Amino acid sequence: MKKYLFFLLLAIYSHGYAQVDVGKSPLQEARQEITQQQPVTIPINLKQINKNQIYPVEFPCLNIKFVFFNGQELFATSLQKKLSTLADNIIGQCLGDEGVKNFLTKVNYVFINAGYVTTKISLPEQSFMYGILRIELIPGLISDIRYADTGKSHYSLHTAFPQATILNVQDIEQGLENLQNSPSTQPQITVDDDPTTANSSILTIKRQKKRAIRGRFSLDNSGLRDHANLMIDNVLMFDNPTLLNDFFYFYISRDLDTDHSRGVKIGTFFYSLPFRNWQFNLSGNYQDQYSADGIKTSVGNLYKSNRSKSLTAQGQYLIKRRYNSKTYLNFGTSIMTNNGYIGDYEISVYKRRATYWNVGLKHQQYLPRGELNLAMEYKQGADWFGAMPSPAKELKRPQIFQFSAAINQPWQISKQIFLYEASAAIQLSRSKLDSLIVTNGIGGSNSVRVAMLTNTISGSNSLLIKNEISWLTPLPGHVLYATLDYGSVSEDRARFWRDEYLVGTSLGLKGSYKQLDYTIFVGFPLLNSSDSKQDHMVSGFRLTYSY
Repeated sequence: MKKYLFFLLLAIYSHGYAQVDVGKSPLQEARQEITQQQPVTIPINLKQINKNQIYPVEFPCLNIKFVFFNGQELFATSLQKKLSTLADNIIGQCLGDEGVKNFLTKVNYVFINAGYVTTKISLPEQSFMYGILRIELIPGLISDIRYADTGKSHYSLHTAFPQATILNVQDIEQGLENLQNSPSTQPQITVDDDPTTANSSILTIKRQKKRAIRGRFSLDNSGLRDHANLMIDNVLMFDNPTLLNDFFYFYISRDLDTDHSRGVKIGTFFYSLPFRNWQFNLSGNYQDQYSADGIKTSVGNLYKSNRSKSLTAQGQYLIKRRYNSKTYLNFGTSIMTNNGYIGDYEISVYKRRATYWNVGLKHQQYLPRGELNLAMEYKQGADWFGAMPSPAKELKRPQIFQFSAAINQPWQISKQIFLYEASAAIQLSRSKLDSLIVTNGIGGSNSVRVAMLTNTISGSNSLLIKNEISWLTPLPGHVLYATLDYGSVSEDRARFWRDEYLVGTSLGLKGSYKQLDYTIFVGFPLLNSSDSKQDHMVSGFRLTYSY
């Protein structure tokens, strides 16, 4: 009699449970989170669910012999494997009402963690005659993706969002990041129920602009003293020029020194195009450095100049995305050229044309407070595109390993907000590298900051550690900061961290007022090797006007 009563209770329970939308509450939270800009995460507290929960001993109970998930073939293979693992854990166990509820909670956890927050999980009416537990999976679908201002879909949305009919928050996050590749559009996504289709949602994208042109004009005196004391540059940026969520900018810079015995000219372009889980970048650079420290003649000094060019094509693919992390595969190729001149005469020993290919991994981890980024890359020389390496016999084909890590963490002391940022980068080479192409040097804003070297030290192997602590002052938009950096280079791979080194620190203030941004700083070298000579104290500024 008790056995029949138990089956009757399960039938009543399963009929009632089928009416419960397990994904409703997480969806409401996810909708709020999707409308935010950065970072985009799923607000699920995973600690609320105990993965190792022991099912309670109940009587009457059902001896589970097989678990069947109806509709699991609609989901990814990785998700099906997780469901199979869950099912294996209860095979042979005797579950009562609470045990079945606990199992369904775990199943729901798997779907939420995978991003399927609108998928419903139900226990349909069934006989339980042979120990078979049947669970119905009702996928939440995407019926349409449209812009709010037009009420229609657009090809730019089909290239931004991964192709999928089942709603997944991770796919929506990826689509939002692709839309944000054009910053001025400022996209926001809302998820609404489709009134015409059951278990379906409509994604609506609100944007500030379809496309935009922006610019920045800057004055900067923090460059290396070998080239210039004062630089002027202009950046022209095009957001979404082809309506494919793309981005393009062109950068030009030159010195403003009144002493024309030296100078530098720089030109750079960059183009970025996202496509679902892919992103493609194309960039180029031109740099011309010159000085009058050449050959003295009866009519004056002949200028000595060095001109370098590079063209780089890069691809990036999203391998895996979770609620708190992303992992990418990077690959690409680059061409670098170098030419040296004295007057109008080219010096053949300075002529280079090098080609490289690279492959690497990048991992981004969202922490409870802050963010961690890890990357590693392998770079190798190639004989493509008419490569013409150095004539020096001791230089072999480059094989370079690069590793980097960066972390930022905010914290609060007595209502004052601080931010700590740290990074470390290592380059190791199997052999000596061509100093005109790929070696790293100490000094400049991209290395040990505020280190104005009178002679730049470079090497095939390098280590760079940077630390910065910032205080967000009570005055909005203004930040006080302090830095401590360490840089070292060496031709010996075993001594990359201590051969030629420099330690520097700086104090500065940066902020903004309307369209004007500024940075002022003063810096001091603390410790250095004998070959890395530098000033005892340096100061500098950077003013930027956005238009």
